Amino acid sequence: MLENWGLRFSESIATDISCARITMVSSNNNPAENPYTQVLNYPMWIKVLSQENAAQGATLYWPTPLEITDTKLSSAYLISSPEAGEIKIKRNTYTEEGSLIDTNPFTITRMNEGQEKGTKILAALIKGKITGLYNLSSREDAKILVLPDQYFLNTPMNNYSAEQKGNDFANFDFTVNQILRLSGEEELADLQEHKK
Repeated sequence: MLENWGLRFSESIATDISCARITMVSSNNNPAENPYTQVLNYPMWIKVLSQENAAQGATLYWPTPLEITDTKLSSAYLISSPEAGEIKIKRNTYTEEGSLIDTNPFTITRMNEGQEKGTKILAALIKGKITGLYNLSSREDAKILVLPDQYFLNTPMNNYSAEQKGNDFANFDFTVNQILRLSGEEELADLQEHKK
């Protein structure tokens, strides 16, 4: 359906140098016996820096980069840093080594070396007249925000990736702000975003 409106999911997972730091704990759950922990930058959990459509930034977990095929309807809404890369999904796991996607935080940093870097589209807005793919329905003033991350509003994920102990509400604030904007409540959205 999205391809009909000028948007396509790439067959990869985005990575970025602007990312969340995660704490890995040794397999022994008794810290008194083995208190080994390691803090790693995890490039598959992308920290979107403050930008026009996300004043507080956001965190995306294993996002799929988007490709815009029709600029009349679709436009980039959130972007990565220029240092972003991507890891291609291996479709034929019977003949290729490994799994569909290697998400091991210890190997991801090595996989980024030598990758082509560039800005990735992490969210897109479809706006304008759209028509149905399987029927003749249409809408003149459609607004659809596509964010390719199923964990975006997952509370445990947002708490785990918080910079400090506690909660990271940036993703929830972003969502409320976008619901207000897509509903035509620009003044409330600006107030919620502390622009005024």
